[in-house]
Amino acid sequence: MNDKSNVKLILRMAIAFLAMGGLGNAWAECVQQSPASAGYSVADTVAVVDGTTGCAAINGQVGCRITNGVGTCTAKDVLGNNLFTAYSNTDSTGRITWTVDPSSRFKADSALLGGGQSGNACGFFYKNDASGGQGLAFAKSNGGISNVTYLDVCTNLKVDEPPPAPKLLPTCPADVQAALDEGTIPGDYAIVGTITDSDSATFCVKSGVQIKTCINEEGKNLPPTAPGKTPRCSEGPNSLGSPPFKRNLTFSMSKTGDSSQIFVCLPPTYTFAGNQSCAWVTY
Repeated sequence: MNDKSNVKLILRMAIAFLAMGGLGNAWAECVQQSPASAGYSVADTVAVVDGTTGCAAINGQVGCRITNGVGTCTAKDVLGNNLFTAYSNTDSTGRITWTVDPSSRFKADSALLGGGQSGNACGFFYKNDASGGQGLAFAKSNGGISNVTYLDVCTNLKVDEPPPAPKLLPTCPADVQAALDEGTIPGDYAIVGTITDSDSATFCVKSGVQIKTCINEEGKNLPPTAPGKTPRCSEGPNSLGSPPFKRNLTFSMSKTGDSSQIFVCLPPTYTFAGNQSCAWVTY
């Protein structure tokens, strides 16, 4: 859901907070529990919105409504396919807690809590897919909680896939390592397997070789990395200049003069010891 712009969303829908003075002393703000308990999310943006049109008003999202914020509902797409089932209830103070069925493919990107004057709602907007929200409410200026007229749970019909877990580079085969250390294999490094196949390729280095990982990012005219932080690859021990930026990570090696240093990038999603995918190999 990276294409959702909270700024545009608020400009389009939010009622200026200065105008809330017209609400008198009925309520003061939209609130949520923060930090939330495990399994619940804290909304990244909270605003008072015109919630009378429901999920469709939020950049074309779809969802379902739970009357009075207590009960369950099932969101469907235009073909009638189930998207998710949402559940909601109130605690002893009247605050709403909602969840989406864990088995549902889609999660929520926003929740609208009705109960404000003139059809206003509290909008809770989540940068990442949310499985639930906790302690949502209109908080009155006198410390009370306003009655809830509805809860809309909405999705942008996109699934935020988790990033792949980093994979450690396969251990160098013992016989190859021994041959490198003994000098049977000439040189200071060897590649075992197919270079472009991240499931088979292994990078072996002679014992005593130092590997200094670096961040493979493209940047010009940037200040030096602070001591103790992982340097950019362009700051590696290369007296002849910066290595080229690697857009497609593969094994890529080049001697850097007489200093015996090699710049290496591993095939994704392999990393050096679970850290960065690129490094200077120095010997």
